[in-house]
Amino acid sequence: MKSLHSRLLLSYVLVILVCLAVVGLAMGLLLARRPLPEQQAYRDLENKSRWVLFRPEMSGFLQDQSGQRVTQGLQRLADILKVRVILIEEDGRVIADSQGALLGHNLLEGARLDQQSPDMIRGSYRPAGVLQRWLFVGQAISASPASPARWFVVAQPAPRLAIFELFGEHLLGPLVQAGALGLILSVLLAWLISRSVARPIQRTADAARAMAQGNYDQQLPLSGPAEAQELALSFNRMAQQVKASQQAQRDFSANVSHDLKTPLTSIQGFSQAILDGTAADPEATHRAAKIIHDEAGRMRRMVDDLLLLARMDAGELRLERRPVELTQLLASCVARLEPSAQGAGITLSLDAPSEGKLPITGDGDRLVQLFSNLLDNALKHTPAAGRVTVTAGKSDGQIVVAVADTGPGIPPDQLSRIFE
Repeated sequence: MKSLHSRLLLSYVLVILVCLAVVGLAMGLLLARRPLPEQQAYRDLENKSRWVLFRPEMSGFLQDQSGQRVTQGLQRLADILKVRVILIEEDGRVIADSQGALLGHNLLEGARLDQQSPDMIRGSYRPAGVLQRWLFVGQAISASPASPARWFVVAQPAPRLAIFELFGEHLLGPLVQAGALGLILSVLLAWLISRSVARPIQRTADAARAMAQGNYDQQLPLSGPAEAQELALSFNRMAQQVKASQQAQRDFSANVSHDLKTPLTSIQGFSQAILDGTAADPEATHRAAKIIHDEAGRMRRMVDDLLLLARMDAGELRLERRPVELTQLLASCVARLEPSAQGAGITLSLDAPSEGKLPITGDGDRLVQLFSNLLDNALKHTPAAGRVTVTAGKSDGQIVVAVADTGPGIPPDQLSRIFE
């Protein structure tokens, strides 16, 4: 139960079960407030009371003031209709009862009326000392059309356990079938939804695990919800950057190994010449020592560059921001490399405004290192009798510095890696 898919599925199933329980409870409360069996019982009582009053001979009989005669007639009606028959005055006093228990009591005094009109009353009552409720329907009978003088009432016990009987006999089976079908369909839909949410995340986790094992060629499809697609897009960009960074590191290691191999070979060869006596005369020894010295200096500069790169990758390199006069800085760089240019037969010149200065804010030491590297590379790749020119000036509110040489230039396939 630790995976996101299973947790989402479980949460959806719980929500579905809670919804089904709430629906079932709502139906139970609705039936409890408006029980269908009681409504049916009321309709039966209304039909039976109307059946009696629609018979012409019954109106005069029910208006008879002879209590004994009316009581006997009500008992016969009760046996026929299978209900309790009561005759009450307009004020609710019982004057006749087929069972005799309510004679002399006021039926309407403690009754709960659900419906009342000039010609009909409907409600329920509970006799004193009895738990059973009775449902009753009364129809008005009158001696004259002016006002009712008596109510003809039919009553029967209220159905017990109506909700449970209704559920058990009529609703329980269909509800269980509908609930089971709804639960199956809902769980299937929840499984599909949770799978659509969790699958892109699982693919991302698998791709990240593959990258951790060294397989950087990972690209995720853009599918699923918008958030999952955004996650896949961000991962793809990160994977491309990581792949490019790893490739740059491999190329850098190969380049460093190649660049270190040349001076090491020279140092090893000329030192061996000194040791075995090949460079015996002072001139040969001096020449070998000079080459060893120059190659060692070259290696030292390479090691310094490596240390600088390591500090930059670690975020430990801090650049000072101070006012710098760029013309003077470029002039010092050109003057420093002038001997190397003259020795190679290359003309090195600076083209900068003779009037006015080029003030900037930056790290003077790092700028000297930057322009010295550019000029040194230009001198290395410019043949004898060539020319290296440094140009500085203002353009569109910016200060632009350009280094141009008459060498072969950078191969087109290497232009994209010029800043590596």
